[in-house]
Amino acid sequence: MRQKEQKSDDIVAFTDKDFRDLSPAERADLKVRLQSARYVTVDGVFVAENRSKHEAARDFCKELKACKVLCAWGHTVFLLPFDYARDACGNQKKAADTLTDGEFLELKETDRNIRGNYNKAIGQGKDVLLYVTGDVNRQFAINEMMREIGNIRKQQDAGKKSVDLAGNVYIYLEKRHEMLLLRIKTSGVIAEDDPRLGALPPAHSLYTAR
Repeated sequence: MRQKEQKSDDIVAFTDKDFRDLSPAERADLKVRLQSARYVTVDGVFVAENRSKHEAARDFCKELKACKVLCAWGHTVFLLPFDYARDACGNQKKAADTLTDGEFLELKETDRNIRGNYNKAIGQGKDVLLYVTGDVNRQFAINEMMREIGNIRKQQDAGKKSVDLAGNVYIYLEKRHEMLLLRIKTSGVIAEDDPRLGALPPAHSLYTAR
């Protein structure tokens, strides 16, 4: 999919803000701008042509690996231009790595530190993929998410943190070839349910972080 190449100065105005500071109109406009950049298709992932030119090869390979997992589960993934992740001076900004099914999604890889990586990711995109390389099972992942959301809610109640928790959190357990999808509400309630996740039986349980 090749379209008119996106100029970096067209998106500089958005890079000095965290994702969650953008208005709905800005988010909608940004999606149009980013999707009009030039992409190449790599194993089903739409990859911005300039992404690999400016990133360390190891980091790019990790991101592409995570995107390919999302594609394998039926999602449409754009690995966004390098310019969106940094300002005009090359300083890194908090911004999502991908547009996945039309929503900004941040990628994080971790051995088993689910809590810390989720905390980092929630300011960078509405949705998150945690790519877990360690030998972690489904219940451990859910328990860690419940603990971290409970911790964030306590910080919110104390006025120490302000963030909207609403969004989807995908957790891929590499060693088990399993994908979890946790739909998190603003209140911190977690719903696990997605019929497309073939490696898991359908689940309809609700979890509330304590």
